[in-house]
Amino acid sequence: MSEPVVFISHFTVKEGKLDDLKRLAGEVERSLRDDKPGTLAWLVYVDADGTKVSFVHCFPDADAMDLHFEGSDERTAAVYEFVEPAGFEIYGRPSDQALETMQQAAAGSGVSLTVLPRTRRWVPAHAVGLSASPHSLTFAATSAADLGRCGSS
Repeated sequence: MSEPVVFISHFTVKEGKLDDLKRLAGEVERSLRDDKPGTLAWLVYVDADGTKVSFVHCFPDADAMDLHFEGSDERTAAVYEFVEPAGFEIYGRPSDQALETMQQAAAGSGVSLTVLPRTRRWVPAHAVGLSASPHSLTFAATSAADLGRCGSS
């Protein structure tokens, strides 16, 4: 069964390079939209000081993450002109190849890689037909079949 995978990369922005990074991020966003349709979301978050940036990637499954990684050496080299790695996180189950790639990247940069494989799915109770008070948020563990109902009310 395929599961979504979220990959987050954290960086420190090199001094004076934020504007260059923003320009490059716009180019990468267009490229991903056109060339990597399996990348469901690619979000960039910059702190108020402009010294830290995180890229959040969302994939429907490990195969889409693998496709995203194809050709990423060039994108990574371009981004590394403007940033220094600060850490990586993977939520879900990446392919063995993607995991090995990220383990090598983390080790080579001397930063951490956190991997939290998804073992249980939690969704808002109302998404699976359970009632919830408007003043509280109730979550229900669901099966894969229940998740098919998510988003349909």
